[in-house]
Amino acid sequence: MGVSRSLEAQELWDMPTVIIYEYFLTPEQLAAQERQREEREREEQEKRKQEREEREEREKRKQEREERELEERQRLEREKQERLEALPFLRHMQLIQTLLSPPEGILLTLLSCFIFIMLAVLALELIGWFIFLGLLVTIRAFFSSQHMPYSPICS
Repeated sequence: MGVSRSLEAQELWDMPTVIIYEYFLTPEQLAAQERQREEREREEQEKRKQEREEREEREKRKQEREERELEERQRLEREKQERLEALPFLRHMQLIQTLLSPPEGILLTLLSCFIFIMLAVLALELIGWFIFLGLLVTIRAFFSSQHMPYSPICS
């Protein structure tokens, strides 16, 4: 019995610690440990599955965001192309509108100054004509009165 015990002790000594610990456990304790191990493995699998689902969700959101950005870039490019195609027509329309619209800014100021000067010159010209006509009438009256001695001006 002593030999078998020492052989058993030697075998225990050579075994790793975990196995030695399990060697002294009852079947119920071993079953409980097995259940705990299975529970941990299941939790780890669920955790890995959840991480994988989260990673897939992030990748899906990233892909959707990239697709939206691509669509937005394409839309902006189309709008830019449409603007470039419409630019000559818009310039033509702007030129027509500028030619047909009333003057603005400095052009309006210059035009109104020119019109004012023209009106002032016209007024001075009219005044000059009236003065000229007045002189003609005066000269006529003067020469008429010299040939007519009984003119009311001379008497």
